[in-house]
Amino acid sequence: MRTASIDVEIPVIDFSRFNPDDHAGLEVLVTEVDQALSGVGSMAVRHIGIDDVLLRQVFNASRTFFSSDESQKRGSAYRSASENFGYQGIGQENLDPSAPADLEETFTLRLLHYPSIDDAPETGQLGAGAHTDFGLLTLLFQNEIGGLEVQTDDGEWQCVGASTTDVVINSGDLPEVWNNGRYRSTPHRVQPISKSTDRQSIAMFVDPDSATKVAVLPSCVSPNNPARFRPTSAGAHLQERIQAAHKSRFEV
Repeated sequence: MRTASIDVEIPVIDFSRFNPDDHAGLEVLVTEVDQALSGVGSMAVRHIGIDDVLLRQVFNASRTFFSSDESQKRGSAYRSASENFGYQGIGQENLDPSAPADLEETFTLRLLHYPSIDDAPETGQLGAGAHTDFGLLTLLFQNEIGGLEVQTDDGEWQCVGASTTDVVINSGDLPEVWNNGRYRSTPHRVQPISKSTDRQSIAMFVDPDSATKVAVLPSCVSPNNPARFRPTSAGAHLQERIQAAHKSRFEV
């Protein structure tokens, strides 16, 4: 049974206040970011220097690509989890490996298209299944169509407003390992889109080099808080998560 969602906004942090010479102001921003990432694990930020014109151009390019002929899109088909690049059609990814395939199509950076659907989805099927982001952090840009939800510590799902001006930032799996769970890797999902207008979003994943060691930092371990995660590397962890999302397509 799908857990009901509640309409609660994630913290919004305004970086127009950022001034490297204002140490007191920086402390305030640092505290706000720390509270957001150690709480729900997500925040919405504004005024971080993203060019609005460039962002509109990327959304327009995404819209053009996803509205093109299927054979043209297949010319850039996703070939393997090891490459992790290219076009994936509807139902070709399971971000929640235990649920039906996701009702989205994707490409590059990570251009995402959630078409509106007329028929009822399968039981448990979502636009994007519940998952955490695999790497360091994610910058998510949205159009005006909602559907994104994040999960709180108590299991409640919160609707995230579909702002075209705020950038949603999710903390990923790797910070959660390094700081031994202080910065929570944010479970999130996207509901199926049943309105007449499609949902578009752009996800920019920020990840370290594949060889980067990922292990709990000694400063985050204490007798009352032993290390909760096994050591790995960034590349090994990302490949494990990517392959799990594509078990229905590729042998792993």
